[in-house]
Amino acid sequence: MDAPLTFWSRLLGRDRQSPLHVNYYERVHALAGPAHQGMIDQLWYWLQRRREMDGEYRLHILARSWVVAHTVAAWVLFFLVIDHVAASLWYGGS
Repeated sequence: MDAPLTFWSRLLGRDRQSPLHVNYYERVHALAGPAHQGMIDQLWYWLQRRREMDGEYRLHILARSWVVAHTVAAWVLFFLVIDHVAASLWYGGS
């Protein structure tokens, strides 16, 4: 099963980790036989890694958004400086 990384579902509260997740893991781990506990531990590790990757993906999206906002603001400020210098020279600045 190939599930894409998520951004909005976590922000909207549909993908929040609750204490029940840990409780379910501990119950299944306790009920499983010794031969299956290693597999359950591996699945739990993969689940935790997936949650970390989802978090990193969200931070990456936010960082890219910040670059776009910063670029727009930098260009606006650049043109305001050019306008300020031109107006200063035009209206008698030295």
